Amino acid sequence: MPDLVDNIKVVLTCVSNLATVAESTARQSNDAIFIRDFPSAMDAVNSSCAALNEAVMELRTDPYSSQGRRKLITGAKGILTGTCDLLLMYDESEVRKIVKNCEAVKAYFPVCLEVGTLEDLSFYIKNLTPGLTAVCKAVKNRAEELLHKPYADILRRETEQLKKFAPMLIGASKSLINAQGNEELTNAAHQNLNTTIDKMTASMKEIIRVLLLKDPDYGKKIIADFHPLALAKDAVLADCNRVRDWLKLGKLSDAEGLKCAGELISAGKELAGGVSGPKGEEIGELVKSIDGIVKDLQALGDTGSETDKAALKKALLENVEKLDNVVKNTDVLASTPSGAVSRRIEDAKRWATNGENLTNDTRSNFSDLITTSRAVAKATGGKEGAMIEKSCDQIEELLEEAGKLELEIGNVKGKADNRARILAWLDQLDNQVKMADEKNILASEVVNAGVHQLDQWSRDSPAVDEANAHHAYNKVIDVSRAASEGFSKAEKDQVEALIGEAEEAMKNYQDVIQGPSPQLAEIKKCQGTLMKAVHKLGTVLEKADMTGDNAAENVTTGVERVCDLVDANKVGSSPKVEQSIRATVDKVAAIGKAVAYHNPGPDQDKINELCDNV
Repeated sequence: MPDLVDNIKVVLTCVSNLATVAESTARQSNDAIFIRDFPSAMDAVNSSCAALNEAVMELRTDPYSSQGRRKLITGAKGILTGTCDLLLMYDESEVRKIVKNCEAVKAYFPVCLEVGTLEDLSFYIKNLTPGLTAVCKAVKNRAEELLHKPYADILRRETEQLKKFAPMLIGASKSLINAQGNEELTNAAHQNLNTTIDKMTASMKEIIRVLLLKDPDYGKKIIADFHPLALAKDAVLADCNRVRDWLKLGKLSDAEGLKCAGELISAGKELAGGVSGPKGEEIGELVKSIDGIVKDLQALGDTGSETDKAALKKALLENVEKLDNVVKNTDVLASTPSGAVSRRIEDAKRWATNGENLTNDTRSNFSDLITTSRAVAKATGGKEGAMIEKSCDQIEELLEEAGKLELEIGNVKGKADNRARILAWLDQLDNQVKMADEKNILASEVVNAGVHQLDQWSRDSPAVDEANAHHAYNKVIDVSRAASEGFSKAEKDQVEALIGEAEEAMKNYQDVIQGPSPQLAEIKKCQGTLMKAVHKLGTVLEKADMTGDNAAENVTTGVERVCDLVDANKVGSSPKVEQSIRATVDKVAAIGKAVAYHNPGPDQDKINELCDNV
């Protein structure tokens, strides 16, 4: 073995230089997290350097020393890991610094509401401009460093929005000052200023959100953030806050409070229907109780006694508090197919890793895992479904092999190989089911959930404010673009054209609300145009999704296969033939119902009836 002393000296010198710079940075840093974590990371690097040095000395004495080689590998790996950790810690510290500055600037936006004179406004501008300029520059530089294009695009887009709205904020503040003494103009200017602040705050929140993201898979982040169940959870929590504002703080009138309570009940029922197990039942019971109390309050009306109203409001508040607590502690995504499969896979991995014997509980867990996975495969269909089925078949075969190996005495290597292969197939199945879950959601449910939020905003629902609508709009556009990547060229072009329409409609809406005196009629007209554009987008994505799955072709192929089987065999002559016919019929009926769901109209009931008859 060649003498490694000189090479190791170079490595240790580089590590020493890095450590010096890192220690200097830590001394100057005000980031408590970086200061806290830095010593342990530096100790790990130093111990790896020591191991590397010891390894070189041992290998110089005995080139075949197994302990020396082990220390060499451990030390080299430790230095690589430790230096990467140090660099990552520094990068995260820089991000936290940018986020802290973003939060400070965001908190300063509403201060312009307190500006009463042009002199005050001048002072406000002098304070805001340096901070906003520095934040925009830092965010732009961060976008240039990011390798993940969707994150970088969002940062650039929202930074441009801030630059665009900054002069509008100043103009709206000046209009408010000049409108003093005229109540009508003051109200209009105040509304205009509030809208501008909401827009700038929404852009800054989006920047902060993206800066803090660590998952490089944008598609998965969209699903987690914008899954229908996650949105239902957010809606319930938002409605709980609004009902509390009514009952505790008196911020809303009884009519407005009851309206919010009604929206809470609707969102709660949707969430309870989507969450399985005891949590779903608990949410359902609480929503049922809230519904009953709200009906009693409505029955009292204006003529009921204040004592009865107070008692009902107290009971309502208690139930809302309970619901808020339960929903906050509920992992709604665990109820998705991929969530259920992941839980089973974690249990299966523990068994495979610990080397335990097969028990009835283990076999039951694997059985449930395979059943759930095959259900996902059936719902997904196509190449993805076939891949999931193949993984299930492999896991079942390996599990049967594991049972036989347990009866053999010795054969440790065979058992270890079997467990390793099971672990590999479990990982593959986990990824396949997650991808299938995302594919089934992306083009239809996620986009339509965003459109639903925008619908609520356009109807002035208190559940969706300007900032949430801005976030929902961005998500609809981002998800639509991501979904269209899997479409044909014609479908992709159509989606891009509709995205262009939606963006133009949003621009027109923003121009109106940023005007000197926006009229409600104009705002509603622009909102209506925007909603038509996003509804068109959702409809086209649904149809493209169905076309992409070749629904009509699958139905036709299935019917032809059933006919061939019936013509070639007498039904009942072979259990295998009957099973094949039944499986094909089930698939045809499932696809038919999917087509009916996505094509409302006079034929929908007819298709559903035919599917049921089949």
